[in-house]
Amino acid sequence: MRITTTAFLGLSVIVLAILIYLADHKPVSGKLAAERANVLLRFEPESIERIEVEKGTAKTSLVKKAGLWFFSEPEQDRVDASLIASLLDTVNHLSIMDRINPEEAGQDLAQLGLTGDSALKVTFSGAGETGPVSETVTLGSAAPRANSLYARREGKESGIFVVDGNLRPWLENPLETLRDRRILGAPIEAIVQVVLRQAKGKMALQRKITPPRQDWAIVEPLNVWADREALDKLLTELGGLKIEEVVSGGSAAEEIPNPLPENSAVLQLQIYGIEQPLTLYLKQVEAKDGELPLIEVRVSDRPSVYRLKSDFLTKLPGNANDIRDRTLARIPMEYLDSIIIQSHIDPTVILKSDRDGDNVRWDVRIGVKLEPANSAAVFALINSVNEAAIIDFTSDSVKNLAEFGLNPPARQVTFNLLFPGPPLADGSPGQVQEMTRVLNLGWREGDEQRLFANFAGEPYVYELDPTFVNAI
Repeated sequence: MRITTTAFLGLSVIVLAILIYLADHKPVSGKLAAERANVLLRFEPESIERIEVEKGTAKTSLVKKAGLWFFSEPEQDRVDASLIASLLDTVNHLSIMDRINPEEAGQDLAQLGLTGDSALKVTFSGAGETGPVSETVTLGSAAPRANSLYARREGKESGIFVVDGNLRPWLENPLETLRDRRILGAPIEAIVQVVLRQAKGKMALQRKITPPRQDWAIVEPLNVWADREALDKLLTELGGLKIEEVVSGGSAAEEIPNPLPENSAVLQLQIYGIEQPLTLYLKQVEAKDGELPLIEVRVSDRPSVYRLKSDFLTKLPGNANDIRDRTLARIPMEYLDSIIIQSHIDPTVILKSDRDGDNVRWDVRIGVKLEPANSAAVFALINSVNEAAIIDFTSDSVKNLAEFGLNPPARQVTFNLLFPGPPLADGSPGQVQEMTRVLNLGWREGDEQRLFANFAGEPYVYELDPTFVNAI
């Protein structure tokens, strides 16, 4: 008797648990979920992998690949991710305002716009967590109530309804309304290399966005740091270009002219994580007084030719100096070990750092002894070098340094740096790497108002503000 009672109680607990589970876990998709919410359709947006829109004989298909949406027919192109997300959300919230029986209302399906060339048949399909998803609706004419239309749910649970919401503006011409209008689909933060070709020449820049990070540098035709702010501004402009017109019959496969015409440019972009570089060809096709130039754009990962109005081409650097870093140096203070200052007139000054964790003390060598130095003055010296503005890129050759008073230099500042080496296999610190940068300063005889600088071993001569020498 006790065993029977215990078994009965156990079974009751299981049944009760199942009922509680079913009551607490309401369906989130499907017919039952739609009925509970009183909406036309209910599905999980992330489960949708394909959308087909049919109007008369025209058919437009959209597919999701690797989390991104694309048109697959009648042409292939990118879909605007934010618009498709809004569309799926709107579909999920088409509240049913009324149920229609056409016969009782004295209307046929054609009068409601649910058949014929104006009807929009839309199918949403994909692989949901509980099985395949496939929902089809036909969108008809606008209903008398504001922002409502007639809709028919197809399939076993068919019906004709008046729904609150109008999807027709989105779907009448999906290629026009849902196309990704951004010329550049990748985020500008992921661009790691830029090759720019114009009629006047070519330049290449690169950076590293993974540890150890490296800022933008020009690697062709020079090998120097780039102006980070100028390049970020240029890429932001590029990322902001938006399609205004699709050229009828245009093809992105058309060969890029060589040599390039004036008022045109080719940008080849390497995106981090994507093996194939992206190529953009931009050319000006029209310029009217008082208006932005009309630009035609072709992109290697898109099928069409696009047009927009922008002065982007006029903002491209004409040569490497236009986008070159105009600060003298980037001496990393945290790795600086010693500084040696020499000149024709003054005695040599030797400064040595003494590090204790994050704390740094500077000493100055007087004779054979090290005495505490004014650390604030040392930091001011380093900052002055790092922040010194280059007035002019005077020469990219050191064949005649004497012409600039740099052979021998009037003053010389040597920065000795110690960088931690890569860790060994057992995790212990690797061998310390030494680096020395020697800054030479000079001026032409009798013309001390023009100060020139060069780093030993580098082929560049810069002109600086003549008052900079007072900081050394």
